[in-house]
Amino acid sequence: MDTRIPLKRIMVVLALGLWGALGGIFVPALLLLSAALAYVALCYGGVYTPAAFLLASAGAAFTAGSQALYALALLLPAAVVLTFFFQKKLPYRTALACVTACFAVAYYVELCLPSLLAGKDAYDAMRELTRQVLSLYEAMGEVGKSMGYAFAIPAVVSAALLDMTPQLTMITIMATAMTLAFADVLLLERFARKHGAQLKPMAKLWDWRITRESLVGAGILAAGAIAVRLLALKNAGAIVVTIEMILLGEFSLNGFCYSEYISRVIVRQSGARRAFRYVLYILFFPYSLIVLCLSGVAECVFNLRGRMKNLPTNGPEE
Repeated sequence: MDTRIPLKRIMVVLALGLWGALGGIFVPALLLLSAALAYVALCYGGVYTPAAFLLASAGAAFTAGSQALYALALLLPAAVVLTFFFQKKLPYRTALACVTACFAVAYYVELCLPSLLAGKDAYDAMRELTRQVLSLYEAMGEVGKSMGYAFAIPAVVSAALLDMTPQLTMITIMATAMTLAFADVLLLERFARKHGAQLKPMAKLWDWRITRESLVGAGILAAGAIAVRLLALKNAGAIVVTIEMILLGEFSLNGFCYSEYISRVIVRQSGARRAFRYVLYILFFPYSLIVLCLSGVAECVFNLRGRMKNLPTNGPEE
């Protein structure tokens, strides 16, 4: 019987307590805690998993109070889903979709549920926050006038921002959920595999692709968006933009992986040229995202990567 003290495991669990405390001060650190908890569950299991969660909760409560505990509880389902999918060796793209859904629901509950429970519109709290931000800018403009320079937000812009608050809220929720889910899946796979966990093999990024059956789901979502718009349902704009974000995220990721396949496998670009292309993606955002989305749709419809498998490569192996 091994009676050695598992010092490394204890140190990792204690580190999650410090991570939770940091997350109470710096929110992005708290958002990645789902992957860290799933890592402990996958690699250590047993008593270490609840111990890690309790210490992380204690650290977050120490620095940010009960509000941090509420946020941590909302992130827990994502950790459970990550652990389940990795343990059962289920497809990573399905794990990515489910974790995205967990994060999206968590942020919606965080931002919109209080207004619903108060009997108001789901986005009233976010509209009030928008008004406060606009009032702050107006106050800054008044201070600027006294110092010899002035800036102001036109009334038509302020009205448009207030009117588009539901859409902007859902864009923020979906973009954050997809980004965090992508980061969590990649980080968990990398660190858990390095620790020695037996995981399903993960394809190289340039070999990631969505199935052609995804087009059927995309068509159903698009039809649903059109129906919502035609029926003029309450907050129809927010529902439609949520569907648009789902489709944009799915197909733009497919387009990015397709571009990586061309640059790494077919053309074999140097690292400097690939870095330059990434810079162009950033500089021309969001137009680059639209181009990636369209190329992702084309790749899925016409099976472009499959057709390129027999093409000769250009350049030496890296």
